[in-house]
Amino acid sequence: MEFSQRGERRALSHVSIFKNILAKREEQAQEQQEPQKVQSDHPPDQGILECVMKGLAGYGDDVPKLVVYNLKWMSKIRRDEIPEKAEEFEKYLDQIFDSGSAFIKKSIIEEIKVKFGLTQDYKSMKEAFESAALMLSEM
Repeated sequence: MEFSQRGERRALSHVSIFKNILAKREEQAQEQQEPQKVQSDHPPDQGILECVMKGLAGYGDDVPKLVVYNLKWMSKIRRDEIPEKAEEFEKYLDQIFDSGSAFIKKSIIEEIKVKFGLTQDYKSMKEAFESAALMLSEM
């Protein structure tokens, strides 16, 4: 139990650090006026992305914005690419939140299970994303 509380506190302390980083990067982006990126040929999977954002929001209203913004800078993964790059996204969460990432990943997986009516236990977000995508393709 002590390990769980420590990991959760670590994840929350990282959030405050990333808030500062986000503020600085937003200032830099405004100064540099980044060019627009070309949109992907594949539309984003909104259902899975909603689950990801809702799972992240459970740790604070700014967390989804922080994670997506830093993901783009650190891993070159755009928000709409998260469902198709689930393994890279999981590695990013592990890198940023260390042992606290387990709580965040579990929250995201639970959101996917609820939204898509899935009952299986998943060991990774990739497995949950794939099951959700399969459900979407059958609709």
